[in-house]
Amino acid sequence: MEILASLRKKYHDARHIAYSYVIGADRQNYRINDDGEPSGTAGRPIYGAINKSGLTNVIVCVVRYFGGIKLGTSRLAKAYRAAAEDALSPDKANYVNDFPTERLSLRFPLQFMGMVMNEIKGLHADVLESKYSGTDCIIIISIRSSLRDTLVKKVVPYNGEIL
Repeated sequence: MEILASLRKKYHDARHIAYSYVIGADRQNYRINDDGEPSGTAGRPIYGAINKSGLTNVIVCVVRYFGGIKLGTSRLAKAYRAAAEDALSPDKANYVNDFPTERLSLRFPLQFMGMVMNEIKGLHADVLESKYSGTDCIIIISIRSSLRDTLVKKVVPYNGEIL
């Protein structure tokens, strides 16, 4: 809402600032707003462009000035969709890849250290801490949540376990 408020202040003379946003890894939190345009002609096409891009944690606002020609609902919707798709194109937008992560503690026999570390490295997990006690090793890592089960399957054959 802060972004929208700053746009309304900056473009105070614009007729409409229609928007849509999608938030969350599951993409279930979203909002569509036509800002006074005929129902379904602004926010929904913007939302469609966001869905097509597959992005989340994104807001797209389209600022529109009235140019004196009425477009009709079909052409208006196409114009909003085209503006949103253009704004979301990789050559115009700055994408930040940010994935949900989990902290995991792994315990495994020290003799498998090299193999387990290769599995961790292969999944681009970050080692946060390592501890050694006798013949066991305990490693605390940060890994992308979507790769958790894959890591577990790869570590278990080395007599590993998640703590």
